Amino acid sequence: MELDSWNIWKIISLISIFFIAGWALANLFYKERIEILKAKNKENKNSDNSEDEFIYPETGKNGKNILANSTITIKKGEKTSLKAIIPNNEKLVIELKGPKPISKDDMNASWVFSLGKKRNWATKTYEPENGGRQEFDTESGTADMKIEFKRIGEVIISVFEGDKRSNTWTKKLNIRDWIKDKLYLTPCIINW
Repeated sequence: MELDSWNIWKIISLISIFFIAGWALANLFYKERIEILKAKNKENKNSDNSEDEFIYPETGKNGKNILANSTITIKKGEKTSLKAIIPNNEKLVIELKGPKPISKDDMNASWVFSLGKKRNWATKTYEPENGGRQEFDTESGTADMKIEFKRIGEVIISVFEGDKRSNTWTKKLNIRDWIKDKLYLTPCIINW
């Protein structure tokens, strides 16, 4: 019996030694990996800031980015982002126009945005004539803002990069009614 308890303590000691050695190696490699990731992140930040082009990512913090080439249709009431990455010492102006009201009773704004979810954007006054018009300005760095469209139709987005007086590019964004889409696209199942 004494021999069995001696063997058990040897086994426990060996397991403890291997566990401690494994833990120390994992800790060493983990710290090294963190340092490598920090260095890569610092390089990426430096390269992003030194870029000479305006970047419009596919998504922002609040959903699809309406400035991205791939975003051409969104649903009324869908939470979206107005996101851009602006090079150092540059400016960006975004102009939104439309959609026009369907009836004379529609006096609401075509879009709304959250002041609490606005980063690096300055907004001009909303002009309600002809469906609405508003400008958004930003400078170097990343700008992102939550924006939600409240009226179906077509929104014209004009982008002015740098100090240009004429727009750099323009795109049309279609706002669709999610209720109508759901009614037309969802099959109706009736239980008898």
